[in-house]
Amino acid sequence: MAYAPSTRPFYDADSHVMELPNFLRDFADPAIREEIVQVNYSASLVTDEEVVVILAQGGKHSAEHVKAQIALGDHLIAKSKEI
Repeated sequence: MAYAPSTRPFYDADSHVMELPNFLRDFADPAIREEIVQVNYSASLVTDEEVVVILAQGGKHSAEHVKAQIALGDHLIAKSKEI
C-alpha cells in the first residue's frame, strides 16, 4: 500500500474470491432462481474443466492444490492468482 508508512505494520484485507457457478442459484429465492445467470469464467485463469473438478470435490480444492498454496508462505497473496 503506497499510502501506508513503512514504519507501521498493516494488514491488507483486499481479497478476491472466485465464486463457484452455483453460488447464487443455490441460495436465491425459488421464485427468481431460474432467472439468475450462471457465473462465467471466460475472463479468469481457471478453465471450465477445473471448475467441474472443484465442484466434483464438494467445492473444495484438491489436497495437492492446498499444499501448493500453503508452500507459497508469505508469497501467497502476491503470487497466487488462480482458484
